[in-house]
Amino acid sequence: MQFQPLHHHVHVLPFTWKVSRGVKPEIKACQRSYRDLASFDFDFHWKEFKHNILPNWSDNFNNYWHIGLRINSPGNYTWVNGSPMPINHWQPGQPYPNATFAAMASYPPDISGSFKSITNDNVAGFICQGIRRECNLFCYLKE
Repeated sequence: MQFQPLHHHVHVLPFTWKVSRGVKPEIKACQRSYRDLASFDFDFHWKEFKHNILPNWSDNFNNYWHIGLRINSPGNYTWVNGSPMPINHWQPGQPYPNATFAAMASYPPDISGSFKSITNDNVAGFICQGIRRECNLFCYLKE
């Protein structure tokens, strides 16, 4: 299988997890414009994003961003691309039992890149993932 680089697109519009993913046709969200919410199913993708991108976005939306991590069964989260969750970057005490989705923290530095369980009521910016030729590895969109 040939590796295709995935590009991450940071959106600064505040939406719920489901809207960020693309359930409303009038909003150009992840499933409509790219592939889906970002899945960090490889540790090197997560490290690259955590160290090189998140520090630039720390003051937005209470420092959390929607990612493509959702609950599959009680206590079992999977990525929206169907991959299991091979990396464990949960914040201490997470995930909460009644949450259905996850967001990624961008600040403070000691929890940057960590995952926090959330409900669909939480509003945040979002990180999409897809194959795009217009940008290198990461794109920053203020749509």
